[in-house]
Amino acid sequence: MVNAQQKKSRQPVTKKPAPNPVKCKEGKGVRNFDCPYYDDCLDKAARAMWPGFTCAECENYVE
Repeated sequence: MVNAQQKKSRQPVTKKPAPNPVKCKEGKGVRNFDCPYYDDCLDKAARAMWPGFTCAECENYVE
């Protein structure tokens, strides 16, 4: 028999969309500093030696 605790753990988990930073000119992009993926996007941009990046086209971006 399934108890209430086990039923709760079976609820689907809603995943956020993957981060999608877009290369742009330095100082021209908008950033979402509160995004949980911000550090990952910053790392991606730094590794690729982008002059800048924007969060504007990311599904996680909220104005």
